[in-house]
Amino acid sequence: MQVTVTKPEPRRRRRRPKPVDLPRAFSRELKPARLIIHRSTPKAVYQFQTRKTKGPVACESWSELRTYRRFEVDNNVVTFNVQPVTILYELDGYQHEYTPDAAVRYADRREEFVEVKPKRIAETERFKRHEEARRATFEAEGYPYVVLTEDYFAKQPEAKNAEELLYLRPTGAGSHSGLLGDRTHHGSLTSHAR
Repeated sequence: MQVTVTKPEPRRRRRRPKPVDLPRAFSRELKPARLIIHRSTPKAVYQFQTRKTKGPVACESWSELRTYRRFEVDNNVVTFNVQPVTILYELDGYQHEYTPDAAVRYADRREEFVEVKPKRIAETERFKRHEEARRATFEAEGYPYVVLTEDYFAKQPEAKNAEELLYLRPTGAGSHSGLLGDRTHHGSLTSHAR
């Protein structure tokens, strides 16, 4: 007796698009669209104080932390928001939700959405296909979308200079605690990182 097993056709998720206010993503008063730090976080989450956003910045990876530190000391960056908005984009007949890592506003009034990825991930075919669809969605609304890799956040001597500037920046009345306030969260444990 021969048994044939057929896989059911994958269910296509149909979501009603939420109205997204992309210009609001660059506001200093914006709360993240997606929270990074919560009790069920299974991986290390980094957090540091910044003067260019309202309150501390939470990061999901070491790459993001190094990028946000570069933004903090870059005079061309006026402000940046992490996890600013969630958009829907379509790829291969499916709708996908996506939250960029940051929305950055520059001194020359340029605004762009940023994704931070290690080069080994950014060069995969799957990521490139999704990146093209995301870029088309953002550009249809008139905003650039860039992917930053080690070429940006680990470039020397800029990365080392950013670390030194953050370490030496003054703290005191009316300012945040600076680099000394950096924390690494491992589940419910908190340890100081340097």
